[in-house]
Amino acid sequence: LSGPGSGFSPVQMHRLQIGVRFRVGVPGILGGLHPRRREAALVWCQVGSAGIAEAVGMKVLHSPSGDFSPQDLSLKLCLIQSICMVCQAICNSAQSGDFTFSHKAELVSQMMDFIKAEPPDSLRTPIRQRAMATCVYLVFLEPSLSDAETAELLDTCLSGVLALPEAETPREKDGPVLRARQEETLWRDTLDALEGLLKGVLQRDLTPRGLQAMFEHLGPWIKSTKEHERERAVEVAAGVLEFYREKLNVSTVVPFYNLGLLVALFSPRCTDSLAVVRQHAVDCVYALLYIQLCYEGFARDHRDESVEKLKAMKPGLRDPDVNTLFQACCSIAKVIAKRLPPDQLLSLLLTMLEGLADPDRNCSRAATVMINSLLKERGAVLLEKVPEILAVVHAKLQEVDQEHVWKAAQQAVYILASQHRVVVVSSLLNSPLPLDSCTCALWRALAPDPTLASQVLELLLEKINRDVPYKENKSFLRGSTSERVATFLPLSATCALHELMSVPESGPAVVGLYAELFVTLLLRVSCTVGVQLPKGLLSKERKTLGRGQPPRTLDPCSSAVETLKAMLIQGGSGTVAKAVADAGGWELLRSMERHHEGVALLAGAMAKYAGPRLSPIVKSLAPMLNSIYDSQRVTTTAFFA
Repeated sequence: LSGPGSGFSPVQMHRLQIGVRFRVGVPGILGGLHPRRREAALVWCQVGSAGIAEAVGMKVLHSPSGDFSPQDLSLKLCLIQSICMVCQAICNSAQSGDFTFSHKAELVSQMMDFIKAEPPDSLRTPIRQRAMATCVYLVFLEPSLSDAETAELLDTCLSGVLALPEAETPREKDGPVLRARQEETLWRDTLDALEGLLKGVLQRDLTPRGLQAMFEHLGPWIKSTKEHERERAVEVAAGVLEFYREKLNVSTVVPFYNLGLLVALFSPRCTDSLAVVRQHAVDCVYALLYIQLCYEGFARDHRDESVEKLKAMKPGLRDPDVNTLFQACCSIAKVIAKRLPPDQLLSLLLTMLEGLADPDRNCSRAATVMINSLLKERGAVLLEKVPEILAVVHAKLQEVDQEHVWKAAQQAVYILASQHRVVVVSSLLNSPLPLDSCTCALWRALAPDPTLASQVLELLLEKINRDVPYKENKSFLRGSTSERVATFLPLSATCALHELMSVPESGPAVVGLYAELFVTLLLRVSCTVGVQLPKGLLSKERKTLGRGQPPRTLDPCSSAVETLKAMLIQGGSGTVAKAVADAGGWELLRSMERHHEGVALLAGAMAKYAGPRLSPIVKSLAPMLNSIYDSQRVTTTAFFA
């Protein structure tokens, strides 16, 4: 090789000789040199030679583990630095794209082992920082790491840095100020190295998919219950998103399909208990909205007036006052509502609903405020998505029992119903029977507003009156006899009426529809005496009951009787309900043999205690004397008598 025809210059030969010495053994060459000469050898490693890189990889992988035991800190740091310098030289080489490092995955694994071997409760050495810096260059080289290998690398580095305990404030007796500054510098360098690694991984897949994959690993740290973990994670996230924005080069308009998910991750943190987290969270939302503008075709230096308002809010987020944070949250929600594409609204809302149970009460309240603001601003476009939203709200209520979460969910359903009441009512009517506590809570959310409550009551009355109350099923085992089975929709509507009218605030709406409600429910009682539940409901095991709720029993007639009783109480006729109860009238109404006696008792109590209400009731009942249902004719006759 050193002959005249080899084509190698003396300098190139010297570098090749260093490569040979690496093959002899990395520990041998490093341990056998004077420190200064060893450093010189490491510098020479920047030749960019594929042979040296492979030699380093082979020797590290085949060296006995004892060569790199934890006590050999200097040797370990030299080894990591040598690998880093070789990989850096290759990355900076013009031929780096043609080089395939066959031992890349194994060396990445070795760097992870170094990180894992560090004590989890302290940061005393630069091992983590230098190992991550080395991984930045390793990630850049071919072949690419698999998804599983990348995930393991990210999880190892994130847990190795973000999970470290919060650093204690140095005291005078702990040592000189210089030492404290050195430790602070080490920590900053380590966090910067983590951010650099995340950026390096992201640059390999600078797409919405790559961004989503990154935050699947970073997201749990952003929502951590430990303040120092959240602070570090959100700071790193802000740097990563700004890097994505700066490097993004959109040649065609493409959808930023996961914008809603990512905005929902950061926006509640704008009211975090830590001021620094609040400010970094605003930076993250700011970057995400500008990334969306880039995907929409705007230039990278474009400035949007509404998005720029976010930056102006940052100074005010230092104030921990709840009212100040609430106002800021509303303002941020308005900016998001204005800039968010329609197809991203649903994913944002659904993810926000998950945030209702955030352990940080400030963030939980922020999620509530933002959900309500978004629904008010953009809820009109969600008509087709109402059933899906209600399903997620119901599922969330089943998972948690915090009172503030239930109130927030009810408020969201109320806002939806004020915009799409027909769809909300239809969706809730399709809920399984008997109603679980979560569905009951959603029905009750529609009662406090008199106008909405009246509209919902009218819809439910229409459902009861439009459908047949029961179906006749022939029983072959009993010859020619048949049994009456309740139909689902009127039964569900009756249960819904009971929940609505169990809320005291529903009183004005009930009074306004007094006659219609009384007549419909009285006739409903008459049509359900002796009526059976559908077999599907009889055999169905209710697995979605609210926490601590006993199994609910459901009887069509009893359900109608209880709803009629609730209607009288909320309609201002509590004395009527009490008089009927004292006379045993409610039990008689359920009896097939003595139903008419119960009706007579009810009519007498109405005449005595609610006389002014009878005129519209009689007018509505009169046509029922010719009803196709014999039970309704009997009930009407008994009431008039």
